[in-house]
Amino acid sequence: MSLTNKTSTMSCKAEETKEERMKQYKNIGKHEELRRRRAECSVELRKQKRESEMMKRRNVDLSEQFESEDSSNEQKLESFSKGGTPKMTVSEAIVILQNNPSVEQMRCCFEAIRRLLSRSKTPPIEEIIKSGLVTALVQALSVSDEKIQFEAAWGITNIVSGTTEQTVAVVSEGALPPLIQLCYSRNKALAEQALWAMANVIGDSAQLRDQAIECGMLEALDYVVAKVEGLSEEFARTIAWTYSNICRHKKPSVSIALLRRLAPAIVKLLSHKDNAVRQDACWALSYLTDGSDEQIKVAGDANCIPALMPLVQSGNDAEVAPAIRVFGNFATGSDDLTQMVVDAGVLECIEHVIRRAKSLSIEKECCWLLSNVIAGTHAQIQAVLDARLLPTIFMALRDGDFRSKFEASWAVSNLAHGGSSAQVMELSSDGYITVLCNLLDVPNADFVCNLLDALFIVLKTAQNLYPDRLKQIEDSVESCGGLDRLEVLQENENTRIYEWSYKIIEQFFTDEADGQVDDKIPEDEPITF
Repeated sequence: MSLTNKTSTMSCKAEETKEERMKQYKNIGKHEELRRRRAECSVELRKQKRESEMMKRRNVDLSEQFESEDSSNEQKLESFSKGGTPKMTVSEAIVILQNNPSVEQMRCCFEAIRRLLSRSKTPPIEEIIKSGLVTALVQALSVSDEKIQFEAAWGITNIVSGTTEQTVAVVSEGALPPLIQLCYSRNKALAEQALWAMANVIGDSAQLRDQAIECGMLEALDYVVAKVEGLSEEFARTIAWTYSNICRHKKPSVSIALLRRLAPAIVKLLSHKDNAVRQDACWALSYLTDGSDEQIKVAGDANCIPALMPLVQSGNDAEVAPAIRVFGNFATGSDDLTQMVVDAGVLECIEHVIRRAKSLSIEKECCWLLSNVIAGTHAQIQAVLDARLLPTIFMALRDGDFRSKFEASWAVSNLAHGGSSAQVMELSSDGYITVLCNLLDVPNADFVCNLLDALFIVLKTAQNLYPDRLKQIEDSVESCGGLDRLEVLQENENTRIYEWSYKIIEQFFTDEADGQVDDKIPEDEPITF
């Protein structure tokens, strides 16, 4: 694919301003306001799918679509249901329930309601709510009949898989306490269905999550996760997914005290035999570590690092993605937290991870991780260089999709700003200079400014400390067409691009620039725009 084709949509991929973007990175000074945050619009890996499918899940009755009783949902019902499938309308169900129904009639009614709500297309959620049947469903959770409880929990699960208003309609009827109580049921299918409903509620918002916690949700989770080895894979997946929904919401996040309570169970699930359980547990950990150093330290104290490395090395993109995200979150933290990433040996895995990945997003995540490690100490920068990852960064910069290019540009910019003079000069090879110059016509201001920033610092470092190498770098810029691009950029409407291209030409590519040597660039302070 040509560079033109690959960059046709670049301008819409990075919405942050330069100031906002700089605030999302640590710099060598590790000022709190410059620590990088994971921007909402950057969370690409499974994010869109997880927003629509993973925060809330419907329990669809496949038998309605395929006229089959072989689905897993129907298998759960085997212990409850004998006989045919009841067929009735909402109105018919209301009439029966209002006239002192027998247990058998209630079983038929709630199964019929559940089947309506489990239709794969256009389930009548609003009709059920407006009819007042939510009250009956919630009351059915406390009926001493597991079949009725199961059908009611399943129906409620599908209502709370809908909009916030629909979810609140159920919660307002007092559904949380009986659902949580059913999580303790000895009937595993019933307990799982109740937990599924609660996970949907928790996934809706931070407010409903907190309400569920106040009603005893964490105690119920403690109970089921302690028995996870003896539960079905489906039940274990529901547990892991519930943890991910608890940790997902950020406004506000769960308190540090509660995160300390959650972290050991999440780490335990990272080693579960089922890969879907491991994936959701790892996503939960990624949400848990997406925040302050104190939050990240909670995960570190729970000894999550050893459990993460097998996921990084698994070769399964669905496991690699959240594991790299967690390591990237660690690298946004203090030097000590960043050092945990280095000590884990993950840097030595990065090249292989990128080469083996099927998803281009993995490369982007790896570049983001590296950009944050490079924003650390000189020793941490050297660890990246010693792992021979600079060629990997430049390969992403040259050949990756724009998301990878953009993250790689920050890795290069952070190296230029934070590296020692010798480390900065690692960027001065002909091949690297050519890559930087060839991308100066990419239509994204922040991206181009990162490259101009790095190019200027390399030239200035050579001018001040390695004058014998300056001519070679200048020749590289000219021979690859970089000077021509810089001249074009002087006409750019973006003030930052204009100023930096003009400054590079003025200081290094005019007759007046010959022999000009400025004061040494302070190595402990970044050059700012």
